[in-house]
Parts: sequence; C-alpha cells; structure tokens
Amino acid sequence: MRTTQFIGLRSNAIEWLHSNCKCSKVVTCSSCGHTTGGKLLSHDQLDDEGDSKIICGMLGEDIHTLQYYELNNGKGYIEEYIQAEPWSSGPCIFLALRASDTKEPIIDSLWDNEDIGNC
Repeated sequence: MRTTQFIGLRSNAIEWLHSNCKCSKVVTCSSCGHTTGGKLLSHDQLDDEGDSKIICGMLGEDIHTLQYYELNNGKGYIEEYIQAEPWSSGPCIFLALRASDTKEPIIDSLWDNEDIGNC
C-alpha cells in the first residue's frame, strides 16, 4: 500500500528546542498525531515575510504545518523545514530545524543519511 510516511523531527531536535526555545505547549498534528514540543507562531509574530507552510501528503491530504519557535533570548526564530523526502512506497518526510533568517540548519536536528536511507 502506498502512503505518505511522516517521520517528523528526530528526538535530538526536540531536545534542542526545549533547551533553546520558548516551548510553552506541546503541539500535535491533527492529521497524523505527530507531536512537537513547541508552539506555532502566527505570521504576524514573525520578522520575515514567510507564511506557515502546510505539508501535503501524496494524495493531497494535510499532514503537518511547519512550525516556528521563538529563541529563549527573543532574538529570532527557528523553523521546521523538510530535510529529505525519499520515496518508499510513498514519500517519507524527514523534518529538521534551521534559523528562520539565515536558513542555516541546526546541526543537532539533522537526520543522518543512514536513517534517511533506511526509511
């Protein structure tokens, strides 16, 4: 059976968020049940001009809304992004974290190539 497999953030990324960002609540995706440890910030709370992006599955279904997290020091935001999307009877969606202004990835949040290759 072909389906979208939402892998999400790795545990190191969630730990990094809890240590470095204002994580006031747990957010759970209503479509797939994936949980992250942060809060979704509305577009008007962000310094950049980006909109929240909804990840859609292979059949057009909403899978997850990419989220933004405010840094503890209040000097910026971290955003989720799709690090990789290999195909294995459907897309496997791996998320990671990056700075919303520079788009530099948070190294601790990146999935290993081996993990991605084993989906």
